[in-house]
Amino acid sequence: MKAVIGAAVICICFFMLGKKATERDRTAVKHLYGVLKLLRHIKDCISISLTPLPDIYKTFEFNEKYMAEFEKKLKSGGFAYALQDLVLPEEAYLPLRELAFALGKTDSENQCKKLESTIGILETVYRRFKETEQQKSKSIQALFSLAGAVAAILMF
Repeated sequence: MKAVIGAAVICICFFMLGKKATERDRTAVKHLYGVLKLLRHIKDCISISLTPLPDIYKTFEFNEKYMAEFEKKLKSGGFAYALQDLVLPEEAYLPLRELAFALGKTDSENQCKKLESTIGILETVYRRFKETEQQKSKSIQALFSLAGAVAAILMF
């Protein structure tokens, strides 16, 4: 009985290690989704009512707990400042940095064009990264579970 419990604990521990190994990618998918949500909102506010960026930031609220720190930094220091701590896919950083330096510096028409362009790029990155993240996550968890089963068999 002790051997069965020990083997189960080993398998569960390895499975949880596999989950932890894929956590960064899951966080990147969530953060990218939150940023896309914000960019769509900014675009709507600029194109419809010409709302100033600080007012857009102050009135926008994320309902997702994982975006709370980003929201706080967005409201206190602006878009470029808030981007610093996000976990994002590598190919998302360059378009976001370019956008951060363009927002508020040109007329509303050019800002909307830049937002549309950035949103298009990020949506493509989001779809591709989400698909690969799910496949990678399943593979890593399966490998860790298999390693746990092998370790449990070898130990007993």
